[in-house]
Amino acid sequence: MKSQKIINNTIFLYIRMVIVTVISLYSVRIVLSSLGVVNFGIYNLVSNVIALSTFLNGAIVLSTQRCITYSVGSKKFDINKVYNTALSQLILISLIFLISLSLLSKYFFDGFLNIPLNEIDSAKFAYYMAVITVVVNIIGSVNLAIISANEDFYFETIISIFTSISQLAIAFLINYTDGNKLEIYSLSMALLAVIMQCVRFTFVYINYKYCRKINFSIDKLIFKELFYYNKWNSFGAAAGTLRNSGISVLLNLFFGPVSNAAYGVANQVNSKLKEFSLNLISAITPQILKSEASGERDRMLLLSTYASKYGLLLLSLPALPLFFEMHYVLDLWLKTTPDSAVYFCQMILIFSLINMSTVGLQTTIQALGNIKYYQIVVGGFVLLTLPVAYVLLKFKYPDYIVFYVMIFVELIAGTFRIYFIKIRGGLKYFNYVKKAIVIPTLCIVPSVISLYLIHIKMNESIERLLFSTSVSVILSLIMIYFLGMESNEKKAINKLIKKYKVSGKK
Repeated sequence: MKSQKIINNTIFLYIRMVIVTVISLYSVRIVLSSLGVVNFGIYNLVSNVIALSTFLNGAIVLSTQRCITYSVGSKKFDINKVYNTALSQLILISLIFLISLSLLSKYFFDGFLNIPLNEIDSAKFAYYMAVITVVVNIIGSVNLAIISANEDFYFETIISIFTSISQLAIAFLINYTDGNKLEIYSLSMALLAVIMQCVRFTFVYINYKYCRKINFSIDKLIFKELFYYNKWNSFGAAAGTLRNSGISVLLNLFFGPVSNAAYGVANQVNSKLKEFSLNLISAITPQILKSEASGERDRMLLLSTYASKYGLLLLSLPALPLFFEMHYVLDLWLKTTPDSAVYFCQMILIFSLINMSTVGLQTTIQALGNIKYYQIVVGGFVLLTLPVAYVLLKFKYPDYIVFYVMIFVELIAGTFRIYFIKIRGGLKYFNYVKKAIVIPTLCIVPSVISLYLIHIKMNESIERLLFSTSVSVILSLIMIYFLGMESNEKKAINKLIKKYKVSGKK
């Protein structure tokens, strides 16, 4: 029953992913064409500066989701009290960020950022619209936590698809307007964020009785626990976000907005591809938390290992052919490909594959609790990316050196994730490395070899893209089935296939 729920949730999330990815990638093409490379770079720069605060969303969702899950499983807290306490805490946090980001705007636009003088006013407007988006999303993250804890992913599927369609409509709008396109785009995106959070709030209010009584009361014990997890999860998430945003600022300072445009394209490609894996993680996360809350430690560790293994394998399916065909795909996708975008995209894919090999453990540490030292150590290593990258850029190294630093630091951070779960949760180190890293790596080797041979033997064309992708995916699926899956996993897949065959005949 539990496994079936994971499968159903995963199917919902993958339907969402396919539709959202196609729409979003096409929207980026239109936005890049409409804004131009410089304004597109400015928008990505401003968004990355603002992203220093959006790390709170993921951290808060996970912290609140954990508290709600434990309340349901062990009756530790009254859920209505959790909801009201979390909502009150988030309003306070959002006000702090609203004031802080408003004060920082003068510093950002007073010569610190490398922005053309004639675009300063538009960049400021885009910044303030992003501030509004951040504040609304922080407050609304409690509703997303409720939805995730109850595994209502079908609703999030509908919301995400509608959001993507709306973003596409906005992209077309700015393409046919004569006004300031950067300002119109920023305003439209902020309004869309407000509307979507209102829809989530309405859904939660209607469907969950414990969310209907809103009195903004604060339970001190719940506030303390939420604050503990929010604080340290925010530190860990801030480290990753600060690294990404800091790299954007470094590229801007040393190479200008055009380099930001290339980095923006790389992040867009990476974020969409990672959804192949993160959808699975989203579906498994509630079960990981519930397993630990109900005392099923072995099942929790098993699900964490599966999450990392299949997260890596699922990401490799689109990432490997795209790595070899990146130049052709970007030319096909974008009317104007920013300089360095191809290499940036390739490097960030390697980084993501390494990160995905321990992605399941990032949820495991939440289930185990006592996250303080984990976040300090791992987050501290992640933050080392910025000073090291800055020094290398000062010594006139090329822009792509920042990705080499990211990859090296992520290897160290991944090693520490495994170590912490081994100490805190009893994870068997060599068993995890074998199942979640070694076996998936062996599964993708034949695809890498075949893609390389196709790349050097055939000229760049749509035929090569289709042929190489087909060969890579088929080889990977064969290797996953015969080498990557254990006997019980194969039986589950065979049973599922037979079930759909019977349904098809009816």
